[in-house]
Amino acid sequence: MEVKMYSLSKFISRHRGGLSVTSRVRLLITVLVIFPSTGALILLETNPEKMSLYLAGLMVSGVILMVPLSSLISYLLVLKDMKEVEKFCNIVKSGSCDTRFELPPEQDKEHEFMVLKRNLNWMAHAIAIREASLKKELATTSREKDRFMSYSMLDPLTGLFNRRGFETRLEEIIGDRRFARKPITLMFLDADKFKEVNDTFGHQAGDELLCRLGKILQQNSRSQDDIPFRFGGDEFGVLFVGLEAQQAFDIAVRIIHAYNEVRMGDTTLSIGIAEYVRSKEGFRKDSARFINQADSAAYQAKNQGGDRVVMAGQTVE
Repeated sequence: MEVKMYSLSKFISRHRGGLSVTSRVRLLITVLVIFPSTGALILLETNPEKMSLYLAGLMVSGVILMVPLSSLISYLLVLKDMKEVEKFCNIVKSGSCDTRFELPPEQDKEHEFMVLKRNLNWMAHAIAIREASLKKELATTSREKDRFMSYSMLDPLTGLFNRRGFETRLEEIIGDRRFARKPITLMFLDADKFKEVNDTFGHQAGDELLCRLGKILQQNSRSQDDIPFRFGGDEFGVLFVGLEAQQAFDIAVRIIHAYNEVRMGDTTLSIGIAEYVRSKEGFRKDSARFINQADSAAYQAKNQGGDRVVMAGQTVE
């Protein structure tokens, strides 16, 4: 009895992951061929006259049960495991590589589908590791891209946005619906007689003056809303979001006073101010007109002797 119990437990332990295809075929042959044949032999020995009736019953049963029985045999032999494998592959294909077959501890000899499932588990594990590595590399690449993109939009001398950065941020702000009804004002600044600073004190002194001007613009800008930038050379600007032209004018006056305290030689600031107006012509023409108005106002201030602010459409001494 102990030997039988041991053999049964050993069989269950060996096959708890499922029978191999060969074992299933043997089991089906036993059930469908050997058992009926054994019954026929027993009936032939004990009651031969009922043999024909028995065989006819087997034949009728075979015809009736052919379709459901063939489906059941196919499912038991292959389809059950194939459906599990198909489900597993679909999950992996959808991008979830954390899925695994629940399998018993590995045995020395395992049937075909068990080996296949273990290989699929390993494949999913390898894909998950590779995916994690690729995501890490992608994140690093993305950070590097953002860093270089940031550098490409910054002025290396002052740390302000450069012309490209200004134009990019202008397009983003105008295209953002949150600012559709808010005023957007542009201040253009030009350092008058800046060339004299370079000629008299040297280019290093000129760079120092530009850095001072950049710092003044930062100090007079709201860090979350306004965009100070260096347009090029000794031309600077500030894009104000949510401020009207008159408010920008007051800030411009403060900027002139602050600059006059740190200026070199006879340099002064000419400042022009314009307010963005949307039209049916679209962003490109509206923004070009916007920039041109602020630039023209700064040019007017320079022609009037500098050290002053001009708003597009009028002159303020």
